[in-house]
Amino acid sequence: MAKLIKIFSPYLPYSFFTLFFLCGMLAFQDYGIGWDDEFARVLTGRVNLNYITNLDKTTLLFVAEKYHGPFFEILLACMERGFKMTDTANIYRMRHLVLFLVFFMAVIAFYKTAIKVVGKEYALMACLFLVLSPRIFAESFYNSKDLVFMSFFIFNLYSFIQFFEKRNWVWAIIHGILTAFLIDIRILGLLIPILTCGYWIVLTCTNTIQKKDGLKLLIYLCVSVAFIILCWPILWEGPIYHFKQAFLEMKKYNWDCGVLYAGNRIPATKLPWHYLILWILISTPLLYLFLFFIGTGQFIQSSFKNGITSFLQNTNINSVVILFFVPLIAIIAMKSIVYDGWRHVYFIYPMFILIAILGLQTAWIWSKKYKWGTRIVGSLVAINLLSVSFWMIKNHPFQNTFFNELTLLTTHDMPHRFELDYWGLSYKQAEEYLLKTTPRDSKIKIAVANYPGELNLLTHPKADRERFKLYPRDSLGYDYFISNFRFEETPTDLQVVKLFMVDNYPIIGIYKPHTASPNSKSQIANPKFQIPNSKSH
Repeated sequence: MAKLIKIFSPYLPYSFFTLFFLCGMLAFQDYGIGWDDEFARVLTGRVNLNYITNLDKTTLLFVAEKYHGPFFEILLACMERGFKMTDTANIYRMRHLVLFLVFFMAVIAFYKTAIKVVGKEYALMACLFLVLSPRIFAESFYNSKDLVFMSFFIFNLYSFIQFFEKRNWVWAIIHGILTAFLIDIRILGLLIPILTCGYWIVLTCTNTIQKKDGLKLLIYLCVSVAFIILCWPILWEGPIYHFKQAFLEMKKYNWDCGVLYAGNRIPATKLPWHYLILWILISTPLLYLFLFFIGTGQFIQSSFKNGITSFLQNTNINSVVILFFVPLIAIIAMKSIVYDGWRHVYFIYPMFILIAILGLQTAWIWSKKYKWGTRIVGSLVAINLLSVSFWMIKNHPFQNTFFNELTLLTTHDMPHRFELDYWGLSYKQAEEYLLKTTPRDSKIKIAVANYPGELNLLTHPKADRERFKLYPRDSLGYDYFISNFRFEETPTDLQVVKLFMVDNYPIIGIYKPHTASPNSKSQIANPKFQIPNSKSH
């Protein structure tokens, strides 16, 4: 067996990435679209592209999304225009495919990064942990903000390591361009140049880097600044002023809607300090959490053991730990506005995985001291990975609603406690259900609880879109009411047609009025609501 593993091990990365690519090609059309997608496509992508091509600054300067990083949305808008795409179903399929391909390339970069940080023997396991993270996998197809930012963060982590290893002008330019792209997606990407400059200064002071190499750092900074301005059109109207305004908006984003957290509806501006921490704890596979705590402990122990000089010179793992803990602590300390779980800090997740792999290395070394130790550790890891894989396949394409077993300790009634499908992606599946179960020549009269219900109509082919007739939710005349239970609960005066379930919790429901006499108005305006009882369906 050992000989077979040794023979086939060089081919494992190719097999893994081929399988991952095929899964993505099969899955990318299955996901719906959420609250932000059309705003990002039109108000960020099209508006910025229109400014570039027609110099229409009036729209750009007054649009609500003017300080949202436009780099990636401009690329998507260019593809949409270049391929002359007009049908929204095709446009969103294209967007989802491109988003997955970016994530796919990021996982390859993550593999190369993991080789540098945790060694080649564990690099593929790091990629497996990243891909088999249900929420990350799902959002890689539709989240053009948080997941794209995470993907480019991985690119930057790799170029950061290469820049410090090679210290030549080629990697100075590459790292500078990637840093600019990252900041032009989300201004929080400033973490990378801060880390780069900070570590360069530290290593110069410890004589690890010669002072004459400072020219490479200068090249990096100049390239970064140049491409930040080049790829962010609003900065053409005044780089210092508008960059400052973008930073201030990021620091205190004006969003004060209610967030369902631990059973309470809390304004986003008043969320408790532990909001992000609890979300990470309950929505990450338990195996990864356990190994992360072991890895953190091992890092602390080795840091004290090896001395300050050795600690400072261990650039790779130190950078990983800094990029995980510093942003998380800073966001909590600054009381920055976060909501919808922890999606705003998904960019720290690759660092989380690398620390968890450090924990796996530690556990493996410990296990060698005991009889059957390595077999027990290997079996536990395999069982957990298979369990997560099975869950992802079983609940496709609703992996974005994943919660781990820790939720059993906090609640047995998830709809009362935390947001489930807050994006509203599952409206796509609800609408597809109605398309399949109603006569082809009939109109489907629907009302929806919120905007994604209307938005997901854009994902269907034109002929199917035309079958739907959308009614205001407080009007009469609709045959079906669809709700994903965000900001509200289930209508009590309508009967259930179909509930879509994940782990026995309803994430979206289709309802219709109770049967009434032919001459009566069976539809009900302003339906009454309550939390759905998962046990009764």
